[in-house]
Amino acid sequence: MMLSGIFPKLMAAGLRKVFEATYNKYPFVHEKLFSMETSTKKYEEEAILAGPGVAALIGENENIPYDDMVQGWTKRYTHAKYGLGMVISEEALEDDQYQKLGVKKSMYIGESMARSKRIVHASIFNNAFSGSYLGGDGVSLCNSAHPTLGAGTFSNDAATDADLSETTLEQMLVDIGNCISERGEPILLRPKALLTHPNQMFEVTRLLKSQQRIGTAENDINALNAMGYFSEGGLFDPYLTDTDAFWVITDVTDGLKSIQRKAPTFAEEASFDNSALKYKGIERYACGWTDPRCVFGNQGA
Repeated sequence: MMLSGIFPKLMAAGLRKVFEATYNKYPFVHEKLFSMETSTKKYEEEAILAGPGVAALIGENENIPYDDMVQGWTKRYTHAKYGLGMVISEEALEDDQYQKLGVKKSMYIGESMARSKRIVHASIFNNAFSGSYLGGDGVSLCNSAHPTLGAGTFSNDAATDADLSETTLEQMLVDIGNCISERGEPILLRPKALLTHPNQMFEVTRLLKSQQRIGTAENDINALNAMGYFSEGGLFDPYLTDTDAFWVITDVTDGLKSIQRKAPTFAEEASFDNSALKYKGIERYACGWTDPRCVFGNQGA
């Protein structure tokens, strides 16, 4: 067997395609929720900033007033490494089983790494209300007391936990409309997606797509649909652990971040000691949030 020759290289090229096809077989939900970025460093840091105040009225021949941004807490994204390997034994190669086993094992590696990435990103929402998972401002992602830089606090956690309905979703949009900046001024946020577990996908579709209000004999319009919110529509993630919680994702700048340090890579190597062929997949990335105004959540009843 030419374990160090052209044969395994040709075989690896085909298995690499199988790995890539399996890894990308289904769309990643997080790619519509997170800002997708890349990195060339061990970690990335972002600081929350309070912008300048409103522009002032200036009289004739008066000097222009100056203001500046104020820097607050810092969020660090430290890249983690994820990978999985498998082996095709010398005996399998001798018995001409390498093609079948190689394809299957490459598929499993690609599937496993894609699943890990889905789980890691879903964990941001699974731990959104937990005091054990804190953001740069020292509180959970969805919290009723996010500190600001001198303007008290703001909330992106529903005042009352309740199941998804027209009423609860409209109240969440009202809360988003009343959100304040780091200086305590109104901030313009637009809801772009509604995230739930697939258990709620039919209810979400009715809420966002119906022309008239659902569950009523009145001929009122569906305000959620008519106002043109939710450009990304309803998004459903089976890796969410709470089946009745829901989140509205906003278009705030520097919100949810997914930062790729090393793209998914498939590699192979022949072992001198036992003449086996080793295959592995590996990647590095970090995910989280900088500005918590990116998400408004409700844990459900």
